[in-house]
Amino acid sequence: MRSAYFEKRKVFFDLFWKHLYQKSFKERSKRLKFIRCAVELVEKSRNDPDSIEEKRGEIWHRFGGLTKSGELFYVQVKEDKKTRRLDFMSVFPG
Repeated sequence: MRSAYFEKRKVFFDLFWKHLYQKSFKERSKRLKFIRCAVELVEKSRNDPDSIEEKRGEIWHRFGGLTKSGELFYVQVKEDKKTRRLDFMSVFPG
């Protein structure tokens, strides 16, 4: 997908699926409940996320959002500073 906040750069899902399948069935179900909202949030949001720069040359961006029913959730996107690659890492309830 392409993200408005990251100037229409691509955000990849490869690492997300690996991360998701390491979770229990119950935890996967909880997280997948928010996937549509998470994709929309990353695609359309122009609001600044909370960002943490790691020593390994990564920046972790955390976006917060609300579903239509008012449930809080968070999305994490990892950015590699050297290659500028963006990876959708996780979505979870707030």
